[in-house]
Amino acid sequence: EFDRVNSVYPNVNDGVEGMYFIEQCVASSAENGAWVPLRHSRARV
Repeated sequence: EFDRVNSVYPNVNDGVEGMYFIEQCVASSAENGAWVPLRHSRARV
Protein backbone atom coordinates (compact mmCIF):
# COMPACT_ATOMS: atom_id res chain seq x y z
CA GLU A 1 0.00 0.00 0.00
CA PHE A 2 1.34 3.41 -1.00
CA ASP A 3 1.24 6.39 1.31
CA ARG A 4 -0.95 8.83 -0.60
CA VAL A 5 0.63 11.91 0.99
CA ASN A 6 4.37 11.19 0.86
CA SER A 7 4.69 8.78 -2.08
CA VAL A 8 6.70 9.89 -5.09
CA TYR A 9 4.91 7.30 -7.24
CA PRO A 10 1.53 7.92 -8.88
CA ASN A 11 -1.28 5.85 -7.42
CA VAL A 12 -5.02 5.34 -7.80
CA ASN A 13 -5.75 8.56 -5.93
CA ASP A 14 -3.75 10.51 -8.52
CA GLY A 15 -5.83 8.83 -11.23
CA VAL A 16 -9.03 9.85 -9.45
CA GLU A 17 -7.78 13.43 -9.24
CA GLY A 18 -6.89 13.44 -12.95
CA MET A 19 -10.29 12.15 -14.02
CA TYR A 20 -12.03 14.64 -11.72
CA PHE A 21 -10.03 17.45 -13.31
CA ILE A 22 -11.21 16.38 -16.78
CA GLU A 23 -14.83 16.14 -15.58
CA GLN A 24 -14.61 19.61 -14.08
CA CYS A 25 -13.13 21.03 -17.29
CA VAL A 26 -16.14 19.69 -19.19
CA ALA A 27 -18.52 21.06 -16.52
CA SER A 28 -16.86 24.48 -16.71
CA SER A 29 -17.14 24.49 -20.49
CA ALA A 30 -20.82 23.56 -20.29
CA GLU A 31 -21.36 26.56 -18.00
CA ASN A 32 -19.64 28.98 -20.41
CA GLY A 33 -16.29 28.93 -18.60
CA ALA A 34 -17.63 29.30 -15.06
CA TRP A 35 -15.30 28.55 -12.15
CA VAL A 36 -15.80 25.08 -10.69
CA PRO A 37 -14.02 23.31 -7.80
CA LEU A 38 -10.97 21.36 -8.98
CA ARG A 39 -9.94 19.55 -5.81
CA HIS A 40 -11.31 16.06 -5.25
CA SER A 41 -11.67 14.72 -1.70
CA ARG A 42 -9.21 11.90 -2.50
CA ALA A 43 -6.55 14.27 -3.85
CA ARG A 44 -3.16 14.61 -2.23
CA VAL A 45 -2.76 17.46 0.20
